[in-house]
Amino acid sequence: MNIFQKIVKQSRFSNKKIFLDQDYTYNDLYNLTKEYLFFFKSKLKTGEIICLVLTYSIDFIAIVLSARINGNVICILNPNQTEFEKNSILSQVSYSMIISEKNFNQKNQRLNNFYYYKNKKKVKKKLKKDDAFIVFTSGTSTNPKGAILTNNSIKNNVNGIIDQLNLNSNDKTIIYSPPNYAMGISQVITFLYLKCSFLFDVNSIKFVNNFLNKIKKNKISILNLNIASFKYLKIFKKNFKIPSLRTIMCGGMKMTPIDAMQIFNFFGNKYIANFYGCTENSPRVSHFKFSKNQLKKYRNFDFLPVGKAVKGTKINIKVSKNSKNHGEIILSGNSLMRGYLNMTSNIKKTLIYKTNDIGFFSLDRKLFVTGRLDNIFKSGNEKISPEEIEDKISPFLKDRTFIIAKKKHPILNWKPILIVEGKKTKSDKNLLENLEKNLSNFKLPSEIYYLKFFFRNSYGKIDRKKIFNYITNNVN
Repeated sequence: MNIFQKIVKQSRFSNKKIFLDQDYTYNDLYNLTKEYLFFFKSKLKTGEIICLVLTYSIDFIAIVLSARINGNVICILNPNQTEFEKNSILSQVSYSMIISEKNFNQKNQRLNNFYYYKNKKKVKKKLKKDDAFIVFTSGTSTNPKGAILTNNSIKNNVNGIIDQLNLNSNDKTIIYSPPNYAMGISQVITFLYLKCSFLFDVNSIKFVNNFLNKIKKNKISILNLNIASFKYLKIFKKNFKIPSLRTIMCGGMKMTPIDAMQIFNFFGNKYIANFYGCTENSPRVSHFKFSKNQLKKYRNFDFLPVGKAVKGTKINIKVSKNSKNHGEIILSGNSLMRGYLNMTSNIKKTLIYKTNDIGFFSLDRKLFVTGRLDNIFKSGNEKISPEEIEDKISPFLKDRTFIIAKKKHPILNWKPILIVEGKKTKSDKNLLENLEKNLSNFKLPSEIYYLKFFFRNSYGKIDRKKIFNYITNNVN
């Protein structure tokens, strides 16, 4: 029995509410899944791909579960993506059906409140029975690629997450990651598997007071937000104690001890789980779970570790020649993807995954992530990691968003420059002079540029390349 079948089986006859703000029960989910399964059995064969352009709802969950039980591979597109982004993905996927909330062509047919289109063209390739999702990476560093996540890799990752974070069926959460994001898929499946109650609230972070009051009213115990979101939230209130909050999960950005202390003081939560993950590992790699008291040990650190690998995942560091312990993070284990869609004619089981991330282990084997290989550049004979410089600059640009990029130099080839989001402030007047005390000369930004808004991709990640290209082409 796979994880999707188990979720449906344990939903039968359960009157527990699935959503905190709606009256649907797990038994309602069971009955709705049966209806959609009957539809898919009549329309699709095992291994055929179905593309979903849907927002979160009980129908969305039922469609995902029934398609998986029918042996179909699911590729989820975010309805809020641009048409260019959607078409870019669809052009890579040999799909048999699309289900959408919008009527996107004249050949559509109705399926409850949705439209579906059955592709009459001959499908080039069916995928394997255990293949579950095609999840396209964020594309911040390279063009988006479709990672094939299997039922087995997702099941192992979900079990690892539950075990490491000590999650249980009484937990309540709010899911704001988009449905096409591996983190969103992972959270939905994890909390369905535990038969928890939760909220879908992708856009509410924009409305701070409403968002905070929802967490308090619904007695949320597990909250997953990135550091940028917390910085946005704390602008409005000095604190917002929520007694029900047990663990707050943060990932995607470096967390400093100051960040962590502000989160503890703001929410009054018991634990923080600073995590590291990637789409290719279904998606969690590791967690560092700590209390306010345990944070004292790291008060002099520039940033916090991301902990130890979830059960079934192994982390290795390929140490570079010029470093004692830093190097590329290499993953292996039973949560890894099977491979990338269309990358080879015959995708073989992935044994290792080279993340392109740079990190090191502390003496107690906790992982620290320090940067990206593809961001490193040379200035003269010196190698420069933008993330290393950003760590040193952070105390001087508190609560502001910035990046280090490179600019052509006639002698040294490249020099680092500082790009800050927003307007120049009075405190920036002596910024470069202050940085001279903390950075070697070759690491010191030669210039500072200000950009009203940073470019971000559909996942909310800063698009370094687009920002730098804009600066190069538009700023003298």
